[in-house]
Amino acid sequence: MKRNIFILLIAVSILFVFSTSVFASETIDVKDYIKGKFPIMFNIYLASLEGLDQYEKEFIDLLQNLPEEEQKNFAKEVYNNGFSKEILAKIKDALLLNVPLFLEGAVGEKLPEKSFTWDEREGAIIITAGNRVKGWVEFVKELRKVLHVSGWGSRSLLDFTENERDLERMRNSHTVFMIRPENLEELEKLEAKHPDLLPLSCSKLKSYSFPLLYFSRDDNKKIRGVIITDGVTPLLAKSLTEDALLLNVPLFLEGAVGEKLPEKSFTWDEREGAIIITAVKTANIEISFDPDPVHCENDCLDWRVIISETKGVGVNLKTIVADVYVGDNYIGNDFTINEAEMNEVWGTPYLSAFSSMDDFNCRWCPCEGNTGITIKYKVTGIDDNGRQVEATADLELMD
Repeated sequence: MKRNIFILLIAVSILFVFSTSVFASETIDVKDYIKGKFPIMFNIYLASLEGLDQYEKEFIDLLQNLPEEEQKNFAKEVYNNGFSKEILAKIKDALLLNVPLFLEGAVGEKLPEKSFTWDEREGAIIITAGNRVKGWVEFVKELRKVLHVSGWGSRSLLDFTENERDLERMRNSHTVFMIRPENLEELEKLEAKHPDLLPLSCSKLKSYSFPLLYFSRDDNKKIRGVIITDGVTPLLAKSLTEDALLLNVPLFLEGAVGEKLPEKSFTWDEREGAIIITAVKTANIEISFDPDPVHCENDCLDWRVIISETKGVGVNLKTIVADVYVGDNYIGNDFTINEAEMNEVWGTPYLSAFSSMDDFNCRWCPCEGNTGITIKYKVTGIDDNGRQVEATADLELMD
């Protein structure tokens, strides 16, 4: 598995440089292109770009993948000095500094401590429980072409720890737990009794978006891994055995793990090295109501606003706005709640992945004069990957 130069690069769609959008010949107004991607101040920082050419669009695509503070620094540099290809080159270098990059030279130097390559002579156990991950059997079969792998499956992960011989075998082997997101409680039960078998605490694992791969090495030099996803393919198994794995780093993949890579990513020719590419997931927030629509009862209109995240990425909510309309006519603002007020009322403005805020109760009394009204809600926030997200929904107040 050694190559003259081996590159393992875990990126978050930094390779947009080669996407078709980069090479489009038409110009686009900078304000339209960056809308919803950066804070409003960036309209000023990047105003000099005006009609974007292919290099300027490439710069903005890459800028999205930097930490917020570095985004500001590059944007201010454009504001102060104007855009140039030198700035484009600098941002590409900055992106490479923000992802792990490891090399193995021609003479076969050891890989860095924070990476791992499977040894064909060592055993590994792939363990699943509950509603099994789609493609699990084919995944294990592919691993067996290279490694001595045992595939264990049961209703509960704890079933394997009750037998002392099985538990001892797990401790003396590399182990990977493969679980669907809805079965995370299985990992929590395992952590309560045998935390050393997991690569990371469940609370930390749950803070990441899914699908997720995470591997670490325990005190006995054994690999402890988890794959949290709804589905895997033989392609992923092949990648895990052919390429070195990063340790103690969350690896994200879009869609069913191992499926075709997202449209805005690519894989180098094998002669140039191997790359595992991941796409950043963007949170999705939705607004719903209970009941919907609202009818007058006991001379009052009562309803509950429910704000949910459905894509597996946490969101820091920024504003909740409710505007009142009669037909198409704007009547006024019922309320606007900011981040500080959310923290005061609910204890936090943060909406965890796959969670809902459902204790937002509203009441209008009396019904007279308050029916035939539409309340237009809008929620905004910044997700864990730095993307701006928003949701809107209308609620009808009926007689």
